[in-house]
Formats: sequence, C-alpha cells, structure tokens
Amino acid sequence: MLYRFIIRITVAFLLACGIANAVTITDYTEQITPNSYSNWFPSLFTSDGESRAFTDTGATRFPAYQYDLARDFIASNFQAMGYDTWLDPFTYNWNGWSGTESLHYTNCNNVVAVKLGQGGTNVYVIGAHYDTVDETNSGDPTVCPGADDNASGVAAILEVARVIQDYSFRDTIIFIAFDAEENGVFGSKHFVNSHTTMNSAATNATTFYQPAIKAHGLFIYRPFRQCGYEKPIFVDNSLSVCFCTLD
Repeated sequence: MLYRFIIRITVAFLLACGIANAVTITDYTEQITPNSYSNWFPSLFTSDGESRAFTDTGATRFPAYQYDLARDFIASNFQAMGYDTWLDPFTYNWNGWSGTESLHYTNCNNVVAVKLGQGGTNVYVIGAHYDTVDETNSGDPTVCPGADDNASGVAAILEVARVIQDYSFRDTIIFIAFDAEENGVFGSKHFVNSHTTMNSAATNATTFYQPAIKAHGLFIYRPFRQCGYEKPIFVDNSLSVCFCTLD
C-alpha cells in the first residue's frame, strides 16, 4: 500500500540523519497509517475544477486557483509542529514552452521548515513541489488538480515532519515545499542560489553550506514506483534531491 512508501522514506531519512534520542526506527514508523497520510490531501489539491497554478494570460503571471491556500496550509502546519518556518519569496522570468514569450512570474514562495541538529555538521533536505501545471501546459486546467503531481509528495514530507517533530537528531533537517517546479524547477534554483553557499563562514539561519548537504534522496518514478537512492546533486544551480512523487 502507498503508506508503506512513506515508511520507507522515514526509515531511510532517519538512518541518514542520526537519531539523537534513545528510540528505534519502529517508534517512528509505527505512527504512520494510510489515514494519517491521506488526511493531508484535501488541502493540498484543488477541488473546484481548476489547477492550482499561476494565471495563464498576460505577460505577468501570479498565483491563482487556491495557490495561497495550499502555501499557507503547508506553512501553518510546519509552524504548529514547532519547526523554524519561513516563506522564501522570489520571482522569475520564463520564455514559455515555445521559447518566444516574455513572461514574468511574481509572488512565488517556497515554504521552508528547519529542525536544527544537535552537534552534527550535515544538512539533510527532503522536499516536494506544491505548484501544478496551468492551462498553458496542459491545455485543460480541470485535469490538473495537483493530487498526483505533487500533493502526494507534499503530503509525504508533512507526514514525515509530523512523525519526527518531537525528536532530536544529530544533523540539521530541512523540509521544503518548492514553488514553480513545473516551468523549470525555478523554486529549487532560487533556494540554491539564495540559501546555499560554498563559503562555510557565510552560513546563517537561512543560508546553508552546500558541501554539507549530504542527504540521500528517495525518488519514486511514475508509474512503476521504482525506488532508488542518490546523493544530492546540483544541476543547473537547482537542488535535485528528495523530490517525492507518490502516485
């Protein structure tokens, strides 16, 4: 069943991060059930026949279709769990799929939640994107409510965050709900460019040492649910690690 994949994510994640408390992996994974995972879904995909995407007309595009509701739901739950949570605003320009347009996307926000480590030096990232394709991409906004791509992944990171919220770990853990993935992982690129550094002396509460990001990502590919582990890689200045699509 699908929730077993969430258990696998949790197990791999906790083994990598180092459990600081005298507990076992089972103490975490036994908290995950099909209901606890699926309960996140209603607020993560649209229910009114629209994609949760950006507007699809005009030169300036901005969030529409319950976009801010999903963003605020994710942020408020991370905050309620006790994580250091912040919105990571950005804009970007895109030439469209044809490569001939001049589009400006504004009011974009990654949602970032941090659990600081207890003496460790590594930084582990688990993330998924909460934007969906728009009518420009799909031709029909009613077929893209976002449940599959990628509310299922966002539900996964929220569920893992819920399970580990009361425990301490050796290394720092960052949960990121990325924005603007569909047009070219712009949210990921922004996070790497704005919140990682190669200078260890330049780190702070919102800027992380890039060589310390050593998480093992769990990728689940459609439609076969094939799992594999990879070290984090930086491609075109984007963070290619732990993008979960669970369908």
